[in-house]
Amino acid sequence: MAEKTKNPRLDNPIVRIVQGYKNEAKDAKLNRMNQNRENFECYNLRQDFSHKREGQSQEFLAKQQGAVEQITSFLQQGLMDQGDWYSVEEEPGVKNPAILGEEIRKLLSRQLDKCKYDSHVADSIKSGALGSLMVTKIHGTRVTSSKYKTETKWNFLAKNRKKLIRVDKSVWQLRLSLVRQEDWYPDPTGNGLYEIQHIDMDYHELLKMARENPDDFDIEAVKECGKDTEDLTQKHNKSRETDQNVAQSTRKRIGIDEMWGTIVDPQTGEVLHENVVCAITDDGFIIRPPTTNPWWHGKSPFVVTPIIRVPHSVWHRALMDAPTKHNLALNEIYNLQLDSGLMSVWGIKQVREDWLDDPSQIADGIAPGVSLLLNSTAPAGAKAVERVDTGTMSREGTEMFQVTDREFQQSALTNDTRLGSLPQRAVKATEIVASNQSITGVFNGIVKIIEKEHIAATLEKAWMAMAQNMDDLDLDEVKALLGEERAILLSQMAPEDRFAATAQGQKFKVYGLSTTLNKINDFRKHTSLLQTIGTSDALVAAFQRKYSFTKLLGEIVKSLDIKAEKIEMDDEEKAQIQKEQEMAAKMAMMQAAASGKGGQNPQSQIPQMATSSEETGAGLDVPMSTINSGITEPG
Repeated sequence: MAEKTKNPRLDNPIVRIVQGYKNEAKDAKLNRMNQNRENFECYNLRQDFSHKREGQSQEFLAKQQGAVEQITSFLQQGLMDQGDWYSVEEEPGVKNPAILGEEIRKLLSRQLDKCKYDSHVADSIKSGALGSLMVTKIHGTRVTSSKYKTETKWNFLAKNRKKLIRVDKSVWQLRLSLVRQEDWYPDPTGNGLYEIQHIDMDYHELLKMARENPDDFDIEAVKECGKDTEDLTQKHNKSRETDQNVAQSTRKRIGIDEMWGTIVDPQTGEVLHENVVCAITDDGFIIRPPTTNPWWHGKSPFVVTPIIRVPHSVWHRALMDAPTKHNLALNEIYNLQLDSGLMSVWGIKQVREDWLDDPSQIADGIAPGVSLLLNSTAPAGAKAVERVDTGTMSREGTEMFQVTDREFQQSALTNDTRLGSLPQRAVKATEIVASNQSITGVFNGIVKIIEKEHIAATLEKAWMAMAQNMDDLDLDEVKALLGEERAILLSQMAPEDRFAATAQGQKFKVYGLSTTLNKINDFRKHTSLLQTIGTSDALVAAFQRKYSFTKLLGEIVKSLDIKAEKIEMDDEEKAQIQKEQEMAAKMAMMQAAASGKGGQNPQSQIPQMATSSEETGAGLDVPMSTINSGITEPG
């Protein structure tokens, strides 16, 4: 057999250095990728049952999958379902900013809606829970924006005839991509020398991108790449992760390694290219030579965040590492229990075939209700078929299942009630509340990591990408968001001035999920305060002398996330209450006069209202029964 000719393109120094980076990162993440594969296999309800014999149960419990969905829903809803879940604020000392924080929020929110950011957040959390890292790439793309209008054309037959006209224009749009861990190759030392993303794309897309950006791509190299046989390894890896079959297609696909960082000569240690981006195909073509980082912020377009951090690690740990192993153990115990149940019905039988008149009756097993004919050699009263069960599932097996299930719940930060089922044993409500509070306490730390290190960083880089490309945004859309005057004023600024005015001095604060957890804690504090006050009339009186029940009630309404404007009294209701108060005062004065006490101060006979005296700390006159009514925590 002739030796395969070596590809001379692979001897290019840039190609060798980038491929050396990738191989270094690939070796460092090998153990993590093996664990990721096991996690995704479990999430897709797949397990190796090759050790099973024919007829043994091979069922799969969706414990890990349910825990992942529960955690993802909890975090996503808490973050995104709070209306304004983030804000853009000016840093201290910033005066008269060119673009206000509220204007940045409006423009950015519109782009996030187009990116379907709520789905992206859910996918990121799920990816991080199963694969240890949430990797988001912030970039942009040009899309076609269509506007429609009509024209009236005179026609002698149809008279006024309407014609629909579509006007297309190319605009810039923000794009957020979730990067698979298998396609991610970071510097394993943690120094951030390079970041490599492997990309599979259709050849026609690559060719279009190269023609639209001739200054960045080598168009001749793009036309020559992709002639070698494609390696389907990446496709098979993605098939295991997404639970979809590998499609054998005639489409021309190109594998590309995009490197962001610094290129260092491995022999001399000298820097050849600093803070650059380059792209190399799997067959060695440099389709994007090393060029200076095109982003004005000077950073890579990636935001990488773990959910569970490990000190001095690059890959950290996935939340589902331990639950995956517990799920597989539960599958084994559950299948043994299922086999034991089937065994108790069917059992194991021994047969004296020589006593049967027709042995072919049992060739395919013994069906229920069948009658077997014995020949004359069978002794009187003898059994040709007899059960000889060797054992069944003991109580210890059931107890072991319950122990393993509890270990799974503990490692997955969940419990029976959070998964939507009743506890396996009788428990008190206080135990359930204590368990949920303990889990929520752990989530507090996870929430801070997701909000501050991932989402806030993503919003910041997304805005800087928008500021750099604001001239290419849809002007009509900007006018609708900011008003025509502000949109025109911003469009007249130089792009560099706009970027410089907003890249610094703006702080992105994400508070959706933290607010949810804080409201739950605030509600507990408020109800505890009410229960404490309600223990005696003396405490109620002391509270009223210094604090306001009205304000306390307002804080409770806020902690329940109820919009105050929906339950506040309108002007008509306020007028009616005022009228009733005046009528009550008149009635009191008339009763005082009729009883012969007209010499006394009539005002002293008028019942004091809750808001009549701030000096005495008066508030709402809250009955004791209301305070002790057992206010419970919202579900």
